[in-house]
Parts: sequence; structure tokens; C-alpha cells
Amino acid sequence: LTEYDEESIMTFLITGDDNEACIPLLALSKMGSKSGVSEYLRLAEHEEKNVRIAALKALRATKKTHVRAVIKSALKDSEHEVRVEALRYLSVYPDRLDLPMIEDQILSQSFGQLEPDEVKAWIMAYGHIGGLEAVSTLRAIVLGNSQLAGNQSWIRENSIRSLAGMGTSEARGALELLGRKHPELKKQIVAFLQINK
Repeated sequence: LTEYDEESIMTFLITGDDNEACIPLLALSKMGSKSGVSEYLRLAEHEEKNVRIAALKALRATKKTHVRAVIKSALKDSEHEVRVEALRYLSVYPDRLDLPMIEDQILSQSFGQLEPDEVKAWIMAYGHIGGLEAVSTLRAIVLGNSQLAGNQSWIRENSIRSLAGMGTSEARGALELLGRKHPELKKQIVAFLQINK
């Protein structure tokens, strides 16, 4: 309706009801808008889960220190969908300083109690942030030499997905090794590599 007029969408966001903020927030996030960062930050702590999620999506266009503080806070949210969105932000802007926090979570016993999409988000974030260290660990998980708490089928699949998403020569080398040692995984590996081309 606004014909991609960022200023009009911002007006809707600022003057409208906070409970109806999802639509302008998602529109602004699709446009990669950074102009309403203060509003996104405010709404990232809204009482409505869907508003918090939409605000975090809008924040994905902005890489700033004070934004990371809100993202870290969102990782403790009571709703797993909000935590997943925060992890997506960390995957877009990887920072090695976050690695100990990521490792603590995926190595904890509570990791086995998470929903499938959150398991995926943590493992993907680990791959993006962990670099070479993550390649070694993810390979060991797929080979069965290392284990995380939870559904092993999800964990193995998402470890392959994470390696494919890293896009480094080391990760590709690990996937080639996995394909040779476990031919039954080759189809899955090829599919994930195609997705991440």
C-alpha cells in the first residue's frame, strides 16, 4: 500500500498500535531498513512474542554493538522462536567472542530438550562462529566420535547442514571425508551443498 515508501512504513510503525507492529516491522526488515533502529530495539522487548520476533528480524540489517546486547538478551527469552531469531542474527554477524557461550549451550544436557528448529539454529550458529574448531567438532559428531544431548538424527543432519553452510575449503574437505566414510550420507551432503551454492 505504501509502494515501498520507507518513510510511510516508519510512520505506521511509530504512530500505530504496538500490538500491530509486526507488519511494518517485517516490511522494513525486507527492505533492509536501518532508519528505525531505536524503534526495533524498543519493540524487541515487547510483551507479544510475534512483535519481538519481527523486531529482531528488522535488526538483522544493523551491525552495532548496542544491538548485539539486545540480541544476547533475546537468547534468554522464554519463547524458543525468539531465541532462534537471535541466533540467526549471530550467524549473520559472527563474532568469536560468542563461541564459549555457544559451546556451553550445545554441550549442555539441556540441549537435548530443545525444539528441532532451535537445535538447528544453535548448530548453524556454532558453524558460522566456530570456524576451524567447529569443522573438527561437527565432523566428529557426524562420524559418531562425539555426541550432543538430544535426537541424534536431528543433530547429525544439522551438523552436515552447518558444515555445508560454512562455505570454507576445510568444511568442504570434511564433507568429502564424511561422504567417503559414510556413502549413505552422500545424497544428503550433496543436497545441502547445492542449497548453499
